[in-house]
Formats: sequence, structure tokens, C-alpha cells
Amino acid sequence: FQFYGEEYISGGARIKSQTLKDNGIIHKKFSYIYEEADGNLSGYINNIPVYGYPREFQNDPFFVRSFKVYDKPKGGIELTSGSYVGYSRIIEYEENNGYTIYNYTSPKDEPNTSATRVGLTVTNGYFGADSYDCSCKYIDNSAYPPVAYVNNDFKRGNIVSKEIYDKDDNLLVEEDFEYMERYTSSQSMNIEREFEIAPLDIDDHNYDWYSPGGGHRIKVSSFLPTGNQYLLTHNNKTENFDSGNKITDRYYEYEPYYPFHTTERILDGEGEIKVEKFYPFQSEVITRPYIMNIRDQNRLTEVVKEVVSRDDIVIETRIQDYENYGEGYNGDDIILPKSFSTAKGDFNLEEDIIIDKRDSHGNILEYHKKDNVHTVIVWAYPSSTLPVAKIENATYSEITNSALYNVHLNSVNNPDNLLTHLNLFRETIPSTAMITTYTYAPLIGITSITDPRDYTTYYEYDSQNRLKYIKDKDGNILQEFEYNFKSDN
Repeated sequence: FQFYGEEYISGGARIKSQTLKDNGIIHKKFSYIYEEADGNLSGYINNIPVYGYPREFQNDPFFVRSFKVYDKPKGGIELTSGSYVGYSRIIEYEENNGYTIYNYTSPKDEPNTSATRVGLTVTNGYFGADSYDCSCKYIDNSAYPPVAYVNNDFKRGNIVSKEIYDKDDNLLVEEDFEYMERYTSSQSMNIEREFEIAPLDIDDHNYDWYSPGGGHRIKVSSFLPTGNQYLLTHNNKTENFDSGNKITDRYYEYEPYYPFHTTERILDGEGEIKVEKFYPFQSEVITRPYIMNIRDQNRLTEVVKEVVSRDDIVIETRIQDYENYGEGYNGDDIILPKSFSTAKGDFNLEEDIIIDKRDSHGNILEYHKKDNVHTVIVWAYPSSTLPVAKIENATYSEITNSALYNVHLNSVNNPDNLLTHLNLFRETIPSTAMITTYTYAPLIGITSITDPRDYTTYYEYDSQNRLKYIKDKDGNILQEFEYNFKSDN
């Protein structure tokens, strides 16, 4: 990576290549190059942890005599999307099928905004009158004192452009991305820190605080704006065909305070498609049932309503309505989606899916579609976390009236017997219903699926919990998965 214009090598891992296989057959192979267009490395880092500072130094010429060292860092590393090194340019090669060039924002373009460290001349008390030169030397040659800074990680790691080429270097697709930075509040912090330094008499090893030109002060100040957002506003995509180019532009507009886009406009040369989204805190939907409860629970990202228009004519409206399903296992009311409705053009809304019943964890127990065909889902394993049966063309009351339903519920925490109970349970459902059942190895994966024809498929895993075999009801292997690690030797 690059650090202040110099290249360094450090420990770490990044993707060099990957191979995609199916049934042992290689379908795609990719390799990656992390370079700028001029051939230099494209990885950057601007800050590294600081574990020590000069304690004694000579001023002119500057020379450090001793350091003060800490067991914990006094300066933080600068991250890019949570990673230590931020890459500005990556080339992805696909074997025998061209390559793609990605450009990203990185520490090269978006370093953290650090405080301004300035020397302070003090003319009263026991401090020397001329502290400025000594202070500046110390600031220029030391990371002390640690400065406050604006963490611009939110601006790094965002894609800026993408270019797709075929194996003959012909440009097929080109995309550009534009962003806006905004501050959602005017709150700021002005941080000041002062500390004192004094010349050292080498002969008697005493610090001279009181003589003219003795003690000095260094002042650090920082202005930190808060509430930063970095939002995608425009995506331009050009596709190159033999018959000509197709250009598509997408524009995004946002809610004034939250980073949620409320409008997406798509222009493709054949007209404009506009998608409007409405959230629980917006006036257009706030009067709908239980929306105030959703807002009070701070579930602000849920889209309640969408309106799709073409050339300003509404072509579709989608609405999600809510219901209070009663008290949950934790004592709070369960307020979750009740129905999903759609309207074409200016026609009335029609409910596509209606959720009839949920359990105390919010899991769906019964739902039906507009054709009035009901489906029941049975949940099991610890805390009802996994579905073990899907029963179509039956209601929840019909299923729970089965004598074996309670037997099943009492046995679901024993995976060894679960399949047996599910098979017995299958025999008690109404003859017009269709049932699919599932068993699991908790925290590993699904172990069997039995379809409505009573045909069971089994899934087996290796010692590292990776899928190894898919077998039929007689134990015959339908698929086998192998995992290999490539050595650099």
C-alpha cells in the first residue's frame, strides 16, 4: 500500500483469484490486480497507530534523544469501509472473457479531516516569549498530541466508475457514479488542548522553565461537523452494441434529514420512469393503521407505499399495511405487515397477500393470496426459529385440530425423531392439502426435504459443516461437492 507517497509491504490478505465450480467442473476463473493506471499500487492508508512520541529532542537541527512509549495506541488507524487499506482501482480479469475495471473513493481522495495543530506564543507567566519556532518543530516531527479528526470512512470505498471490456479490449459497458455530501445538523465541536515543553540542560539534566526562551506551549484545536451523509445522486450507464449505444441515467432524491431515497428517476431515451417511496414518518402514509406505532418503534426504513409512474402517468401503486398481532414472547406488541396490496393505473387497490396469523415471535403461521388459497407454516426447533412444514390449501385451525399436531410440537426439539413425527403428521392433514416438510441440523443446515409426493431428499455435511452430498430417498448420491484449497507452492 501507499503511505504519504511511499510504498510499503505489510501483513494482510486480499483476494488474488477465485474459481467457481459446479459438480467439479470449472465455470469461471477470476484474478485481481490492485494497481493505478500508471502501474503504482492502488492501496492507500493515511493514518497508522501511534505508540510513542519524542520526549527529549534537539531543536536546531531537530534530533530526538528519547521517546515516551505506550502499550496502547494513542492515534487511531484510518479505515476504509472497515478495512485497513483502501483501494482506489481494482481490475478483475475473467479467464477467456475480458475484464472489468473498478474505481473507488479511497484514502487518496478522502482522507480524514484532522485538526490544525498550531504553536502558541505565550508572553506572560514563566513561559518563554518565543515559543513558536520550537512548537512548530515539535508539531512537524511528532504525532503528539493526538488530534481530533472527522472520520471520513463513510466517503471511502464507494464506487466511482466501472468499465467492462471483452477479451479484445472493446469497451462494452461504462458506468459513472456521483455522490453528494451533506450535513444533517449544524452541531460542531471546537476542541482545544494545550501542553507544555521546556529546554533540557544536558549537563545537570534539569528542565529550564523560567529563563527567557524557556517553557513553551503547544495548542491543538479542531472543528468537527457532525451528521455527515454521502449519498448516491446519479448513475450513468452506457452500453455499447453493434447497432448503437444505449444510455440510461438514474437520479436519486432523498428525504431532507434521513439518508433514505424518496424518488428514483430512470431515463433510458424512451421516456422517464419514476419510483416514489414513502416511509412511516411521512405525511402521505402516517394516517394508515399502526403507522404511528411503527414510527414510535423507530422502524423508519420500512417502505409503506410505492408509486411507479411513466412519463408522469401512474402505472402501479404498492402499499404495505400493518396489524397488531397481540403480545409477543418479550411482552411487546407484535406490529408487523398484515397485507401487501397493488393497484394498476388508477384502479382500486387489491390485496395480493394477506397474513392471517403470526406466533409470539412474529413468524407467519397462516397466509392466503387473493385466490383465497390458504397456506400454513409450522415452526419448530429452539424458539421457533425454523419452518418444519409448509401446508398448502389448508387453514391453521384445520391443522391444529389434528390429534398429532400437539405430539409433533412436543417432539420438535429432538431432531432424531422429528422426521418420524412429521411423516405421521403428514397422514393427518386434509386430503385436499399439500405438505412439504423440512428437518435441520441446527446451526449447520437443512438435512431433509419431503415434498407433497412424499419423496424425501437428504442433505449431508462434512466435518467442517459444508454440504457434501445430496441423496435420494434410497440413499443414492444425486450430487457430490468437493472443496479444494490451492497452494502457492
